[in-house]
Amino acid sequence: MTRARAVVRSAVTLAIAAYLALSGCAKPGPPPGGPVDEDAPWVVSTEPADGETDVSLTSNAFVLFSEEMDRASVERSLRISPTTTLRTPKWQGPRLEVRFADALEDSTTYVLTLGDGARDYHSVAMDTTVTFAFSTGKAVDDCSVSGRVLRAGEPVVGATVWVCPTAPAADSLGVVRTCGRAASTSAGGSYELGFLSATRSPYTLVAFVDADADGAFTLADETGAIVPDTLRFAAAGDTVRGLELALETPRETMPDQPEEQR
Repeated sequence: MTRARAVVRSAVTLAIAAYLALSGCAKPGPPPGGPVDEDAPWVVSTEPADGETDVSLTSNAFVLFSEEMDRASVERSLRISPTTTLRTPKWQGPRLEVRFADALEDSTTYVLTLGDGARDYHSVAMDTTVTFAFSTGKAVDDCSVSGRVLRAGEPVVGATVWVCPTAPAADSLGVVRTCGRAASTSAGGSYELGFLSATRSPYTLVAFVDADADGAFTLADETGAIVPDTLRFAAAGDTVRGLELALETPRETMPDQPEEQR
């Protein structure tokens, strides 16, 4: 970051702090009039800070944006891993409080992600995905994996990838639910996932095309793959690169069934 931009952001931070102190019960939203806002919003700070450790099990998380946000779009874009039940979020101006319904797990790394679907009050989208992690233990998990998702040898863009500490099981409807860290494949079918623990490996990898956009893998209908106990880390900080996942047709990914049921 250049010195000039750092000074500008510092000034914005001070201005936001003053706003929060004075806003009280005022109706949220920017004042009328003035130039059209074309600047993408950004995250000024988070609490806990990225990389913070020994976070209290009763903590909530806070995200301070550079300006007033479209609150519904921010809440839709928020992802937390491991999956955690939330209470209704609270807002004070551009500051979001992410409220956990239950106490956090001990010695666990939590990863919060705000996707580029988050927009400001004038519907200008964030220009990058923001991820921050904190731990209720002594260290933030720091292993990572990257690779590609392929179908018939061709890269798949927009596929969902999960890295799960235990092999996921389908429910009675043949649906596999979110089971760990998650990412989507980008150009070239590439994916990257971090904040993984060496002591919890081997991990099972799940990759699929979420055709109905429900956030779950329906074995009978969606192209995908479940690869158990594939990812291993020898020590903290390890990185595995180039791990390719080949998607299969729904029939191939379904559990074995008696012939008469096929």
